[in-house]
Amino acid sequence: NYAFYRCQDLTSLIIPNSLIEIGEGAFGYCGFTGTVTIPASVEYIGTNPFYGCSSIESLVVESGNLHYDSRDYCNSIISSADNELVSGRKNSIIPNTVTSIGEDAFSFCNSLTNVFIPSSINHFFENPFAGCDNLGVITVDEGNTTFDSRNNCNSIINTSTNELIAGCKNTIIPEGVVSIGKKAFSYCSNMTGELVIPNSVTTINNYAFEHCDRLTGTLIIPNSVFYIGQLAFTSCNGFDSLILGEFVTRIDGMAFSECSGFHGSLVIPNSVEYIGVGAFLGCNGLGDSLIIGTNVETIEDAAFNVCSGIHNIVSLATTPPTIGNFLFGEAFSCDFLTVPCGCIDVYENSLWGPNFTTINEDCETVHDNADVKVLVYPNPTKGVVKIEAKNIQNISIYNILGEKVFESEINGDTFEYDFGGQEDCIYFIRVESAENILTQRIIVRF
Repeated sequence: NYAFYRCQDLTSLIIPNSLIEIGEGAFGYCGFTGTVTIPASVEYIGTNPFYGCSSIESLVVESGNLHYDSRDYCNSIISSADNELVSGRKNSIIPNTVTSIGEDAFSFCNSLTNVFIPSSINHFFENPFAGCDNLGVITVDEGNTTFDSRNNCNSIINTSTNELIAGCKNTIIPEGVVSIGKKAFSYCSNMTGELVIPNSVTTINNYAFEHCDRLTGTLIIPNSVFYIGQLAFTSCNGFDSLILGEFVTRIDGMAFSECSGFHGSLVIPNSVEYIGVGAFLGCNGLGDSLIIGTNVETIEDAAFNVCSGIHNIVSLATTPPTIGNFLFGEAFSCDFLTVPCGCIDVYENSLWGPNFTTINEDCETVHDNADVKVLVYPNPTKGVVKIEAKNIQNISIYNILGEKVFESEINGDTFEYDFGGQEDCIYFIRVESAENILTQRIIVRF
């Protein structure tokens, strides 16, 4: 594996007829030009051996190979047994006999500008177009029953789960998308301007927008989102501020790390329960206040390390969240922590105590949730719940993985749902009214 990785001075390649195996990433980021021919002797090819080789004009499998082919002059390598496109290039045309696109099949092919997904494709392995930062047009054949590119969105969406699995620099995320898939926009450095995440999105998965460093403006996580995965926005340093939605419950490790463009105060909403390792590591542009919401239970190691601009920290949680090592880093210069009224002793006697020379209490500001617009009760529940809101039009329910378990159009102010038959889990009830979209979390325990 990776035998000649990053040998950029190699501009031509002749693979001998005696070769049997080509390992994963074997020729990644080499400077090959022209045509690369896979001899008939090759029996095994690992995950994209030409990862990042943008100058290759075409890939050809020699006739007589019993395991791979490049049928229909497609300029790609296809596994003959399972019809999986293993590796493609800028001039590849995906044949309509191919049923799946392999892991990293086109990854970091900077010269790829457009791709057409035929109706035969029913599966994508992980990050097939990651780092294809000049990819501007993605079209799915209208006859494909598994995926679509609805509303000319320049992306690939799973029609059954409404997960956007791959996008490009010209993607407009359409309303109705529920999940942004793992590495969907990974290293898409030519994706520019403001990012609009529609209110239908509930989960933003691992690496979804990593290194999309030319996105600008305010990053707004809508109220519909409850989960932000690992490294989801790492190194997106073009954003100048962050607004987290009111129903985010989990921010995984490194989710916003190295987003050095963020400035101003950071508010962790009351809904957040977990902040992962290094979640905001290196966000050194953040300034003034860090406000930690009432329900935060765990803050892992180095979550705010190298956030040197933060000078005013307020925790609204009456029970001190569990914290990891190097929470704020060795260069941390804030001596003061403000906690709820009557909570000084419990913070001083917790792991928070040694991090601050002075802990103050706030007995004047009232922090409440009196303005809740959706009522869901009982919570936790053992079965039936009642949902109350004004002018309900639609209700959808998702499990912690972002999978939709129920949806129905409603006309009224109340609705009952029975969780009988569902697993013990945290669920999210998304209520759409004539005025807005609101989300409530509920715990189901039988």
